[in-house]
Amino acid sequence: MVRYYETRKRSLIKAIGYRIIVSLIAWIVALFFTGSVEKATWMMIMYYIGAGVIYYVWDRIWVKYIRYGLEIVDENNHDNEHEHDQD
Repeated sequence: MVRYYETRKRSLIKAIGYRIIVSLIAWIVALFFTGSVEKATWMMIMYYIGAGVIYYVWDRIWVKYIRYGLEIVDENNHDNEHEHDQD
């Protein structure tokens, strides 16, 4: 049986492709409601700046306060490495 694992490069390409599609759809919706290319574009720029700041704060909260899903790894035992973390 052939087993595959997700490389970081594949995950990055998927994420970029997803963001392009979602951004295009959101821009089209903004254009529909505003009727203005300039307003729709500014809405998208402001959205991504705001979303980036909010995500950063969210991530820092998880790092500092939420322990769910964390595993203790014995750094001396290399058998603990997960396949999905490999390239």
